[in-house]
Amino acid sequence: KGRIYCTCGYFPINDGRPSGRKEMIREEQEMLRTSYECLKNEERNDISMFSLKKISRSKQMLELIAKNNRLNEHMTEVRNQEPEKDLLRFSNDGATALTRDGGLCLKVIKGLSIEYHILG
Repeated sequence: KGRIYCTCGYFPINDGRPSGRKEMIREEQEMLRTSYECLKNEERNDISMFSLKKISRSKQMLELIAKNNRLNEHMTEVRNQEPEKDLLRFSNDGATALTRDGGLCLKVIKGLSIEYHILG
């Protein structure tokens, strides 16, 4: 394939395993969203002014929000490591690409799909 020379610093080597991290994060966010909606509906249907169940539900909802925020941060990291194709500028042969920030990406073929993983 050839070599790619960069003078932009050290970046960890990608081992070529299929990650599927974006899909896993999206599925987990969807589960959190449905759990949150379920708790929200229970909260609406609860007519009591003050109860321990209501406090427990509020605590669970806050935990779900915090977990969703952590997943959003993780998704940002994953998007930086595995950028979408519409954010890249491709070389003539399509083996390498550049991000808007100047990061270098390498073409990785996984089964039937083609992904670009950031090198630096």
